[in-house]
Amino acid sequence: MRKLELNGDVYAIPANWDELTVEQIIFLVNLTAKQVTIEEIKLKMLLFCMDAHVNRFKESGQIRFIIQAGKKKYEFATKELQPVMDLFSFLFTEQKGKYLLNPLLTKNPFPTTQCGCVNVYCNAEQGLQCLTYGEFIHLQTYFSAIPEKPESIDNFLSILYKQKNGCTSPALMNKMSQTVKTAIIWYYLGSMHFISEKFPRTFFGGGSPDHNVFENQMRIVGALAGNDLTKREQVNQSLLYDALYTMEIAAENSQKK
Repeated sequence: MRKLELNGDVYAIPANWDELTVEQIIFLVNLTAKQVTIEEIKLKMLLFCMDAHVNRFKESGQIRFIIQAGKKKYEFATKELQPVMDLFSFLFTEQKGKYLLNPLLTKNPFPTTQCGCVNVYCNAEQGLQCLTYGEFIHLQTYFSAIPEKPESIDNFLSILYKQKNGCTSPALMNKMSQTVKTAIIWYYLGSMHFISEKFPRTFFGGGSPDHNVFENQMRIVGALAGNDLTKREQVNQSLLYDALYTMEIAAENSQKK
């Protein structure tokens, strides 16, 4: 956490995605669902974290701002407020001159949530740890289908979430809050970024463009199983990170030849 000190008062401000609280993530999800600018998002996140509000006024022809948190008041000129707002620049990345939201969330803010009145539990931990490689394959496959088939998000979520008795279904996931669904997508994207950096040789190139995600993964499973059909299920049941370490070592050894 960063410490923001204003007139001797100290406020704790998140320094990265994984330091955002559940409440802050929900607030950010709702913000991004609206037509607001990046600067508005930064300011509103700042105010939310400080439990404050802002008033704008003119003085001697200059725009000034007063941020009020409880009984405390802090006055800023525009150029003074900008660096404080920029504490939330970590939420974004620049691509081709445009700033876009850049979810780097690796901790699931909703390890337990509800689908209607049914409690469901996430079977993945930080960075998608504890998933099997087979579950990871289906997760990637359903996620890649979402742009063309939005209903695939419920299939995607059914890989991550189950009831205590192990039961799950896309129909059950359809009852999950849209806000929670968005936060879980952010968790997946952040985890994929984390994994791709942890296993750079494995994810280099992102797979062949001539095959879909599922076909690419089946080729990888075949390679890990030594093209032995009897070992494919063993690969699918292996833990995700174990499989990725194996692929990373194989890729490293291949590069040395």
